Amino acid sequence: MARQSILIVDDNSDFCEVAATILRGEGFAVDQCSDVRLAIARAKSTSYSAVVLEPSPAAGFAPLFEILDLHHVIAATTEDDEDLAGRLADAGVFCVVRKPLTRQKLQQLVRACCGGRP
Repeated sequence: MARQSILIVDDNSDFCEVAATILRGEGFAVDQCSDVRLAIARAKSTSYSAVVLEPSPAAGFAPLFEILDLHHVIAATTEDDEDLAGRLADAGVFCVVRKPLTRQKLQQLVRACCGGRP
């Protein structure tokens, strides 16, 4: 059985690297990027089981929401913006969580989004 693929998109490359390392350790195939053009290209060419995405308007990744299956998006944000969280939930994202995320929380969310298996 092929491993499920995860895309991590965040303007903080350190977050991308740490999250990717954690999820690879769980058996997932992981792509990561901090550039919106690269993220869009990857999302158009690969079917991801889950996408961990920084939804902050300042991060500049809003165009990704137009091409992703939002039911597979984990919106991980540092912003305390209830309006943004509400709009994302209404749009159908899998979940909206606040960073920082613990290793256990990231693993749990991604497994749940992927139906429980890597």
